[in-house]
Amino acid sequence: MDPNLTERQQEFLDFILAYHAENDYFPSLREIASHFKVSIGTVQTHMDYLKRKGALSWDKGKPRAFNISPSARKEPKASMSQALQSLLEGLIKVPVLGSVSAGPGLLAEENVEDTLTLPRNFLRYNTGDVFGLKVKGDSMTGAGINSGDLVLVRMQKDAAHGEIVVALLGEEALVKTLYKKDGRVQLISENPAYPPREVGEDFHILGKVVNLMRTY
Repeated sequence: MDPNLTERQQEFLDFILAYHAENDYFPSLREIASHFKVSIGTVQTHMDYLKRKGALSWDKGKPRAFNISPSARKEPKASMSQALQSLLEGLIKVPVLGSVSAGPGLLAEENVEDTLTLPRNFLRYNTGDVFGLKVKGDSMTGAGINSGDLVLVRMQKDAAHGEIVVALLGEEALVKTLYKKDGRVQLISENPAYPPREVGEDFHILGKVVNLMRTY
């Protein structure tokens, strides 16, 4: 097979392959002509070129009887729009918050300082399920979370004992380890220099930390 097919010849070959993959039989010359909006004579000319270059052959007198060269049997090239759509479906957008608050206004536009676009398999969540928050202070260094790090947080209203959460205590947003035992709830720092924080009615869990990003 001659690999130097013209762009138009490749389009004809791709259509024939795609048609066969979908219908389990090859298109007629008339169907090819209808698809490309050309005359049957034009189709025959392109078919002759494809035959000369070894891409395909056919049995005379037998309609739809193409024989495709093994080297030409590849998946038809996806169109640019299909490739772009596939790429976009593999991405999620993560808003990075400058401040947090309880209630439905968490992702309000005025709270969003930036937006990250990340591969979906990096987080395995959907757009709208996750937000980012920059860490301030050294209270979680024992858990490997340093000041300036960006934590990625899955939004949820509760978490299990021992999980790292973003919680709102009054008007203060905290990244802490959640402690639950015998009906007692505390927010624990992973740094012995900071004592546990007792929680009361002004306490809300905004989400669980699921990932961390650090810039060097």
